[in-house]
Amino acid sequence: MKLSSFLPRSISLTAQLLLTFAVLVAVTAILLGVFAYTDSIDKLIDAARHDARVTATTRDQLLTLLLESRQRRAAGFLERAESICGEPAGRRGYGWDEDCVQAMLTEFLTTERATGAALTFRDRTVGVAGGPVGETAGSDGWTVAAKGRLVDYIMAATRGDARLVLRFDSTDVVSLFSDSTGLATPVDEVILIDAGGRPLTPLQTTKVITLTSEADQCRRSDTRQSVMTSYAGDPVVPAFRRARALPGTCIVVLLSEAAARAPARSLRYDLAGQGLTFIVIGILLSLFAAQFVAAPVTRLAQTARALQAGDFGKPVPIAGPSEVRDLGRAVAGMAKDIAELVTREKAARREAEAANRSKDQFLAMLSHELRTPLTAIRGWAHTLKTGRMDPERVQRAAAAIERGAEAQRRLIEDLLDVTGIAAGRIRMERVPTRLAAVVEAAVDAVGPRADEKDVHIGVDMDDARLTVHADPQRIQQVIWNLLWNAVKFTPSGGRVTVRVRNVGGLVEVTVTDNGIGIDAEFLPHVFGWFRRADRDARTANQGLGLGLALVRQLVELHGGSVRAESGGRNAGATFVVTLPLHEEALTADPDRSGQGGSADSLASIRVLVVDDDPGSREAVRVLLEQAGADVETAASADEARRCLRSAAADVLISDIAMDEENGYALMQSLRTDGFTQPAIALTAYARREDAEKAQAAGFDVHLPKPVDPEVLISVLVALCKRESSGSLPPIL
Repeated sequence: MKLSSFLPRSISLTAQLLLTFAVLVAVTAILLGVFAYTDSIDKLIDAARHDARVTATTRDQLLTLLLESRQRRAAGFLERAESICGEPAGRRGYGWDEDCVQAMLTEFLTTERATGAALTFRDRTVGVAGGPVGETAGSDGWTVAAKGRLVDYIMAATRGDARLVLRFDSTDVVSLFSDSTGLATPVDEVILIDAGGRPLTPLQTTKVITLTSEADQCRRSDTRQSVMTSYAGDPVVPAFRRARALPGTCIVVLLSEAAARAPARSLRYDLAGQGLTFIVIGILLSLFAAQFVAAPVTRLAQTARALQAGDFGKPVPIAGPSEVRDLGRAVAGMAKDIAELVTREKAARREAEAANRSKDQFLAMLSHELRTPLTAIRGWAHTLKTGRMDPERVQRAAAAIERGAEAQRRLIEDLLDVTGIAAGRIRMERVPTRLAAVVEAAVDAVGPRADEKDVHIGVDMDDARLTVHADPQRIQQVIWNLLWNAVKFTPSGGRVTVRVRNVGGLVEVTVTDNGIGIDAEFLPHVFGWFRRADRDARTANQGLGLGLALVRQLVELHGGSVRAESGGRNAGATFVVTLPLHEEALTADPDRSGQGGSADSLASIRVLVVDDDPGSREAVRVLLEQAGADVETAASADEARRCLRSAAADVLISDIAMDEENGYALMQSLRTDGFTQPAIALTAYARREDAEKAQAAGFDVHLPKPVDPEVLISVLVALCKRESSGSLPPIL
């Protein structure tokens, strides 16, 4: 809520500015004063805590010095007494001159201001001076003997079998703790207490009080409290320190919180006076500023109305205070900014048009890549329909059609992979994978293309057992793309080499060619999406620029890296894929694609093919009949049910996308009716989610279109073998 909203609109601009500035000055002064006062309180309390800790440490050091000096003097007395009053005593080993001991003990008692002293040798009293000394622990050190308000300190010192016990009153200790050195006010206290909280030094009260809470905090070494209530009920800043020289005792320092805060009182009055002065000066300055600002604002308002009407060329008056001049400059720059906005809008429109053209170019490239193999397929198909071809030309036609279909399949799979990676939906099944089998499969797949171009592919492998934890199909896709790329850009008679080696716990797969190379300026962008080099520098078969980008993404998803190297144009290119090495060697080839099968293995197998597309249905029928199978076809789900009622089928192959009833519904209904034979989903739905959906519907295997004939035959063989072995082939 703005302050101006509370002001009547009839008040002049000068009055509004004055009131606004005055309120802001007053609020600022109050906030600064409160902050300064609060901060000073915190700092004073922190300083008091520090002083309390320093005082406790100082008293501990003084007490330790007092008691340790007496301990050293007692040890020195025993040494002197032994040398002066001790004498050999036959078999007993040692004896004492008791008169000598008594004289020395009496003199030492007077010197040390002790109230009692006793010297024993092997539990036999040799000399006593002063009053009784009481009991003490067996080792050297100090103990406290307290009875009522009387507190004595007993010290024991030993030398061999001799033991000296001294008893002191609390005079020296009390004077030490009554010393006001380091204390700010008379209400501050330094107290010595025992483990039960009983005061060993006088308190500032005549009551008999036990400081139980202070003893507990000292025992726990609790320093979290900055302020606590003392035994007298006053707020104090405490400090606790265990006395080193007196086991079980604690030094308690209580500094008055009121005394610690005392300097803040005068500060509070100072802040109040300074704040009031600041407010008065601020109001006077606000009055001057309001009058100074109001005059040119009117002129700026007139100019603003002109700009609102679209007159951006009207000069803007720049006069008055700096803020008003800044406002004038801002208004003057408004027209320029709007002009720049218009310019940028035009530029943005041009960029959008360029993006549209890029999209059109991509669609044109995609159309080109789809139409090119279609041209060959349609041309050879038309030639085959004439029937006037010799067997050699028939083989050439079949090979051309197969290459075109494979190119389209690869293009579609690349586009699906791009979509999956962009959406984060790409899935991988990682297993221990031997690179030898994957490289061999990729070389076999690219081999026909290399033979056509007369490009030799060589494989150099350090160890055929090198294993990575990866998805075999994805790694094969990586190597296939690199090999295909190398063959595509290597001229006839060239050479492509695949090297696999172990480099310090990593596996490096290097694909090297002696082709046309990569320009230095394009090399950093070679793995970018839809990035392609200059058409003039490359071959006419450019592609969409997806292969190498997919290589990088798939390798990085496996935790590896890929890099490209080239000496420039016509210097060849090298692509290096690095993957983590899997330590455990495989006991079997992880390649799952080869199920094995031959044409005659389908003999006597009856297959029902369901597909509403006549061309696809007929192609599968011819393929399986050539492999020896007995094939029946159906164009719909209802027709498939009629065929199954009239004659049983060993294997069912069904499309998914059919008009009246799709393959999922057909399979679910058949499984419900008791159909137990194996079933294959042969569909253009090629995503992993589609495979899972097909499995959920009851299909045993999911194969994407277009299917490799050898794969289809191998899967059929595996399904038939399952009937006898009971094992389930993998979902593809």
